[in-house]
Amino acid sequence: MDIRVVALEREETHSVYGSAGIMLDKKYVITTANIVASLLNNSLKKYLGTISQRKVCSFSDTKNTTTFKIFWKETNCSKYHVTSGNIFATFICENLRLFLRRILMDWSIDTPKNNTGLDDILSVFFVIQINETGLIDGFTNCLRRWWDLIKNVEINQMDDILVKSAAFGNKTFLDSYSRGIVSNTVGPNNCLIVSDCALTPGSEGSPVFSKNTEIPVGIVISASSWWKGDWTGLTLILDIRAVLAELFQNDQIISKCMVHHRLLASTESSLIQIYCGPKWGTAIILSQEGVLLTNSHVIDLNHNVTLHVKGQSVGAKILYKTPNDEVFDLAVLQCDPAFLNSHNRKPIKSNHECLALGEEVYAAGFALFSKTISSHPMISKGCIVQSNEAVIRTTCCVNPGMSGGAILNRLGEIVAVIVCNSRLNGHVFPKFNMAIPYGTIKGTLERFLNSKDTAILSNLYSDDPKITSAWKKMTAKL
Repeated sequence: MDIRVVALEREETHSVYGSAGIMLDKKYVITTANIVASLLNNSLKKYLGTISQRKVCSFSDTKNTTTFKIFWKETNCSKYHVTSGNIFATFICENLRLFLRRILMDWSIDTPKNNTGLDDILSVFFVIQINETGLIDGFTNCLRRWWDLIKNVEINQMDDILVKSAAFGNKTFLDSYSRGIVSNTVGPNNCLIVSDCALTPGSEGSPVFSKNTEIPVGIVISASSWWKGDWTGLTLILDIRAVLAELFQNDQIISKCMVHHRLLASTESSLIQIYCGPKWGTAIILSQEGVLLTNSHVIDLNHNVTLHVKGQSVGAKILYKTPNDEVFDLAVLQCDPAFLNSHNRKPIKSNHECLALGEEVYAAGFALFSKTISSHPMISKGCIVQSNEAVIRTTCCVNPGMSGGAILNRLGEIVAVIVCNSRLNGHVFPKFNMAIPYGTIKGTLERFLNSKDTAILSNLYSDDPKITSAWKKMTAKL
């Protein structure tokens, strides 16, 4: 089956709009609503209400017919092929739409304040027929062959993925490659893949490939998103099998193997989501006796602290908390050890060796999704850009909810405690973040664990000018 990325263009009142798409057998192109949203304008929501679930529907909005230019390349060829086509069909992923309705109050795409109708815009897909050669039945047959090729492919958290895109929706950048990992999968039937893969606006509609297949398993639905006004640096991807299962009335569950990697096993067993009032963050298990570590700014003394694991919760006692807005930003908690044991939770393993610049690391924590949405930590891959006894900076994608989470090496050993990403002129940069070197605080924590003397924890606070100066420059609490 011939499936490849294309660049799409359409003209409207002296402007040219571009986006990516997925071409099937040189007859059909699937793209997102990104390139047609302004075309349908205010009638979009009304039109989307007419689309049948679990069915490929004819596109009948004759008032808005338009021609798309379609650019594509043969494999290992730099020359463009160009053809044209019109929208003739559409379909929707109902699981994705229902899930987005649950979460999108806090989300926006393209711009920090654009969150109107996103559940509809992100979950609908348009089909362009090339040179009027396509029929609904022929397109459906293409989808069925696609489904047969990928329905049994495994896509797991931390898997490498590749996106072939048309950056900025521009044919000049057709066949741009971008790599990342599966940071999390959420929603009914794991329909939404969240990735740290870096893409540009206009990449919506691009095909996404897993390490296990040369056939795409996903389609990019958002290349730039914001959560509560802050840029996330994440890419949102529809697992194409979720919508194909709906279209073919197939109840197959898209499963994922949770522990296929030592690092993933560490995040699942040693990190816990923590709530204090309306805020949540991440806590790291330090001992089987129920001692945990998190950030001070996550803890509000006016609210109770609770830990959450897969629908169950337990209270936690605050043993120590550094003063607000001071170095280091840490708090130590105590919970009932029976709660940890009942969920097979274990202390995190540590490594305090000096990290080399450019060394591969991972950030893990409960970012963006509340306890009712996801019970698994989000993971992002990056590298070390600065490392000393005061601070570790990485290029991992760090977002709200990861406060108190862990920077881990390839073996799943903690090397630093996440505190914040960076902010400059009101803008947040999620891929330039700061963490507390675990080697700097490990001695104090071990002395406390051995003696149970909470007075020792006061040594976690530092007024060393060399350390404080490193933390006072660029911070944005998560």
